[in-house]
Amino acid sequence: MHSFPEGWVTHRAQIDANIQHSSFQGRVSQISRDANILVAYRVNDEWLPEKHFPLRLVGVGLQKNEMVGQVARISLAVPAEASEAPAGDAALVITGAVEQEQELSLEALQGLDVVEISVEHPKKGMQTFKGVRLNALLDLVGVKAEGTKLFMVAGEGYQTHTGVADVRACTDCLVAFTDSEGLYMVMPGMEGGLWVKDVKKIEIQ
Repeated sequence: MHSFPEGWVTHRAQIDANIQHSSFQGRVSQISRDANILVAYRVNDEWLPEKHFPLRLVGVGLQKNEMVGQVARISLAVPAEASEAPAGDAALVITGAVEQEQELSLEALQGLDVVEISVEHPKKGMQTFKGVRLNALLDLVGVKAEGTKLFMVAGEGYQTHTGVADVRACTDCLVAFTDSEGLYMVMPGMEGGLWVKDVKKIEIQ
């Protein structure tokens, strides 16, 4: 179990925190998912010193310059949720802010340009996958200019999202075929939570 510096008294909040600090560019998703990143208001039974008062962000894995002090406000940016994964014969539905929505069977996906790539999983190291490039699917449906977020919805209801611009910059992002985990989002260079198993729906918002 992770431990914090002795004496920290903390409050824990499982929220998506939009922390306005240069150290956290690209790190908000980590903060929102990591139960070991906390907001402290006392240390060693004393109130925080003036340079950190009233609150300080602390946690295992944070760099010293990321333990932000004088936190007075945490703004919440709550994105709209994608609708539930669809029922029916479609293996993958792509919908939302697109020119032409698609309901693709497994056979239809396998009939597209299938590639095999080796990429590094954030926790499991180098792995080899076979599937269709995510950007090829976005080209197929035609993402509208107002579409800036890409939501992924799994069969059991789990969903997460990332930026369309980040996906467009990811040449090896893949919708991969697996034997035991359904369609699998291969998202090299991105956090593990975006590597969605049994993905059923992609929605552009």
